[in-house]
Amino acid sequence: MVAHLKNAGHVQTPKISEGAFSLPEGATRLPDGTVQLPKDTAIPKGATKLPNGTIKLPEGTTVLPPNTVKDPFTGNYTDGAGHLYNKDGTLLQHADNASKNKPAQPATGADGLDPLWRTSEIRGFGPGRMMSIMESMGKKKPRPRRSFTPEFKAEIVELCRRGDRSVGQVAKDFDLTETAVRDWVKQAEVDAGERDGLTSSEREELAALRRENRRLREDVEILKRATAFFAKETR
Repeated sequence: MVAHLKNAGHVQTPKISEGAFSLPEGATRLPDGTVQLPKDTAIPKGATKLPNGTIKLPEGTTVLPPNTVKDPFTGNYTDGAGHLYNKDGTLLQHADNASKNKPAQPATGADGLDPLWRTSEIRGFGPGRMMSIMESMGKKKPRPRRSFTPEFKAEIVELCRRGDRSVGQVAKDFDLTETAVRDWVKQAEVDAGERDGLTSSEREELAALRRENRRLREDVEILKRATAFFAKETR
């Protein structure tokens, strides 16, 4: 939506408010409140870079997901996946539920026309095109593949075990998928002997054995081809 709005006549893309920060793609918000930025990403104004490489945002900063824009009518926020957030950054409405609720009607002017449509028509940006852009908000963008350290996973599991937040809420707070967080919790229970299954070390060993088995099969295949080649040459 941001790209469309920037190229649509004189329509201006709403800016993120002062005191709010939209995470860049690939960034991770850590449990202690600091942020791990992708390599070579510029440090936000007012932020402090810590010795461990993470950054600390100014006190009271509202941290928002990537590709977040401000709603000029309500002052709330919408991210690239179509989720709606309150002014304090808490989730207001999930994208999957947006179509189930009737959207609020914007205020009309003295002439009975919606202000946005009236301005758009004057500037050559009609309602039909605006509706197309608004519909594109609901389309989810593929999430970039990210890697997490064992320490980060352990902190997330600890937050889930405290019981003051559900697994789903923890996942939303740190921009993670609920499936991944549940897998981390289950794996931690296996490692602690609380659940049946392969421990983390056993999984690593199994993965190593599979890689070795694959390499041996490739070696055998090469030897077969070489044997067949030399047998043909000696005839």
